[in-house]
Amino acid sequence: MKKSQYINDASKIFDKEDRKTKILFFSDKDGTTNMTKEGKLVDALREIKRNHGMYVLASGRTGMDCVAELEKTGANREEGTLPKYVGCDNGAAIIRTDTQEIVFQTALLPEDTKKIIGMYLKMGGKPEGIRATNIDKIMAEKSSPDAMEYYKGKQRLLNAVDDLASYLMGDEVENLNKITLTVSEEQKIILKEKLEKVGFYVDYGKSSFLSQHGKKDKWILDIQKTSKAAIANFFLQEIHPDTIVVMGNSYNDVELMKKVI
Repeated sequence: MKKSQYINDASKIFDKEDRKTKILFFSDKDGTTNMTKEGKLVDALREIKRNHGMYVLASGRTGMDCVAELEKTGANREEGTLPKYVGCDNGAAIIRTDTQEIVFQTALLPEDTKKIIGMYLKMGGKPEGIRATNIDKIMAEKSSPDAMEYYKGKQRLLNAVDDLASYLMGDEVENLNKITLTVSEEQKIILKEKLEKVGFYVDYGKSSFLSQHGKKDKWILDIQKTSKAAIANFFLQEIHPDTIVVMGNSYNDVELMKKVI
């Protein structure tokens, strides 16, 4: 997906129709928006549009994964039910689905990536427990059978990399939105505190990644430069609706909610 020539400039991204929005919905996906019952979400999106509303998905998932999940429900560009804007990677990026452009991004710098991976490995983190995402793909360790098994049903999203840790410690890495680390309970507490002290936003949760065979590391840390609040901030620079609705069910939705209160 290409970057917009006006990336991060809200005054140039939003058009007249966007600015007429009366009701602005920000909604998390996993655990919040039911995308499993065919037609239900599409019906809601039609109703939102009919009432001069805008629905913005605000997810921790990578961008193209969000779009694919929306399309599974029957949402599509032709009918206008596919949301025009999708916020992904916990606020690190926003994509515009009708033009297939990245309109907002706060990417990790190479020095950020080196710092995160270095701290993780120093604490005894396993190289196969590292993942990194951009808009289109999720990088995972190619030599790890467990990692490859985890993404067996999502090959379209996978970028399998040999010696991923060394690659991420190099100088050529760019446009990464988020790094995800598989950690133990103890590592979660210590590493989260250390990363937040040096300015990163850290979300956490339980995951089945690398735990398929009863392994103990069932926690993940998602590390990026910003939170979901960045999604609301970008829209509210130029769009001033009568009503704002925020829906979410997890720790990473709190900053988004606080932004619009």
